[in-house]
Formats: sequence, C-alpha cells, structure tokens
Amino acid sequence: MSGSLSPIPSLPCDETHFEPRTSTKTITKWHISPCTTHKIRTTTKIRLSPAQASIERIVLHATFVKFGAERGRERGVDQATTKLGDYVPFYLGTGWREMEAKRKREEMILKSVVCRICAGEHFTMLCPSPPTLPPEIEPSGPAKYIPPSRRDVEVMSIDKTTCLRVSCISQQLTIEELYTRFSRFGRIARTFLPKDSVTGQGKGYGYVSFVRRKDAARAMEIMDRKGFDNLIMRVAWDERNLPPSSSIKRITKG
Repeated sequence: MSGSLSPIPSLPCDETHFEPRTSTKTITKWHISPCTTHKIRTTTKIRLSPAQASIERIVLHATFVKFGAERGRERGVDQATTKLGDYVPFYLGTGWREMEAKRKREEMILKSVVCRICAGEHFTMLCPSPPTLPPEIEPSGPAKYIPPSRRDVEVMSIDKTTCLRVSCISQQLTIEELYTRFSRFGRIARTFLPKDSVTGQGKGYGYVSFVRRKDAARAMEIMDRKGFDNLIMRVAWDERNLPPSSSIKRITKG
C-alpha cells in the first residue's frame, strides 16, 4: 500500500519583542508537531532585571529611525558626534522634566552639606571617620573583680560642683548610653535623665556627676559642642542640687 506524504510546512522566523514600560521580553518560537505535522507556536514572557532591561532599552533605542537633522543617516550611535562615558539620563514617560529637576535639586543639596567632623560633602551621620578621643585619654578597661568580703565600701561624698548638665541630646537616649559616653573620663557617681511623665521620653537634657572634679572638667572640655546623635551637645557645670536619689542610677565599682 502506498500513500503520499504531506509536505512539511515552512516555519516563520523566531521573533523577540521587548516592552520597555513593563521590562518584559516576549520570545515567540515555531516548531512542527511530530504527530500532526502542524505548526505550533510557543510564546515565552520573561520579566527582566533592571540591569538587563537597561541593556534592552539601549539596543531598542539604537534601532529607531533617525529624524530631523539626522534624517537619512545610519541607525545607532554616531561616534563622531557622541562622546562615550558622559552621564546622559534616559527617561521614559511624560514626567522626565520633573525627574530631571528633582535630580538637580538633590545635587545642589549635597553640594551645600558640610560634615561637622571632616568638612566633607556628606551628612555628619554618614561620616566614615567618627570623632575620637585625644591620644592622652584612653577608655578604661574592665575593673578587676574583688570578692565582697575584701571590698572596702566607701561612702562617696559628692560635691555639686562635680556635676555636669548635658543638654541638646536626643529624647530617645538611655541612661546606659549616657554613662558609657562619659565613663571614659573617670569614675562616675551618678547619672540622671529626667523623663516626661506622659510620654515616657526624655526631656533633652541630663546630669552626670563625677567623683573627682578634674575628671568632670576634662569631660566638659572635650565633650562640649560635640556631635551626638545628629545634635550639637552642650556640657556645662550644674550648680543646682541633684534630683532625689530614688530616681538616680547609682553605680559603685569595687
């Protein structure tokens, strides 16, 4: 028994389409079914990453037909009139003027920003070189442990002239952070942060009492007008009496 074979249909060429608004790439392929010898079309949609979509936009832009003064010239970048490496923003849509104006405003703001630590063109909180203490002052290490039976407990008499008033500080500052910041200058007897009775947040100032007056004077000399949590901290002598001891954190080291 003989039969005639149907001719194999010709297949269209594969197609690739890129949609710049959605960053979607559509790939259309054709093949012949081995059972029915019919043409089958397969469509695949791929969501590209920002880097891949940027490359596809550049390739798509090079295929556009030139117009105006460039009418009739070859498609693509003209090396004679275009300098590679320049920053040329490419915006899609109708609001490109607003985006360009926003970018220029941000550049002007960054140029007017001066770091208080290194005088660079960046914010103080982003400074890569935070302020450090002078070489002659080093943070004291952990105290040596002394058993309770060998401890000589001494009642510290605190003169009110060794108390410093620290103002212009963050309301979220904790008493532990305040103690850590000033404990490097000497032995601290008391630290106090008044808080609002309704909100529970700090009032923007606190008190630090040293055992020795020369430690307090050294702390005031170095820490006054220093940046602390994006604020200019002020440190001065406090001549008033301290708050009641029930609301004060007392720290005793052996």
